[in-house]
Amino acid sequence: MAKLKSIPFKFTAKSGDVLAFSAEVSVLDSSGVFSLTIPDELNDGAWQVLRQHEQGVYRGIEIDRPRTHLRVSASTLELCKSFINQVGHDHMACEVSEEFVLVYDYAAKIAYCRGENSSIYPNGYMADEAGNFYKDGKAAWCGSLNANVCADHFQVGLFARVVKKISYTRPSGVKVEYQRVTGQDEKSKLWMGRLNACRLTKKSDTKQISWTQDKKD
Repeated sequence: MAKLKSIPFKFTAKSGDVLAFSAEVSVLDSSGVFSLTIPDELNDGAWQVLRQHEQGVYRGIEIDRPRTHLRVSASTLELCKSFINQVGHDHMACEVSEEFVLVYDYAAKIAYCRGENSSIYPNGYMADEAGNFYKDGKAAWCGSLNANVCADHFQVGLFARVVKKISYTRPSGVKVEYQRVTGQDEKSKLWMGRLNACRLTKKSDTKQISWTQDKKD
């Protein structure tokens, strides 16, 4: 593997913040593939850009970390440089927003009988008493309990958690992260303690609403 002269990159955000680094350049003798190193802080942005354009202008780009440094590889040096420039501009254009959200969901094991007039009864006998709906075949069971369609008792579960939702918006797309909320004052500890007693593992699969002052109180 041959080492070439390092290439400097510099990107400036509207705020005046600057990202500057020198990419180490190497080329694989057997295949002619070029590789340029990039700093770790460009990792998320690089994957976003690649996912958006991997079948288009940046087809053939690869991102890996063979040893210590993250690197970008392609068949031509110009393709690597173009990709890094796109990633750097996206990274410096990133807008970060934070908000508290209430993530919640529910689970139910329950069944009921619904009559012809849409009235709901806890069992078929009561529907029958209300007008022979069940006996006449005009009432039907709705919902489900379990594989045996029976249970010792009905179950309705509601779970919720307050988390901090952080959105990273770049020209190439949006990345969302969730962070556990840690309260610093007694009031925060109170509302967090009421809601955060349960464990949620798949926040992306749950429903969400913004956590406002009204809801918190």
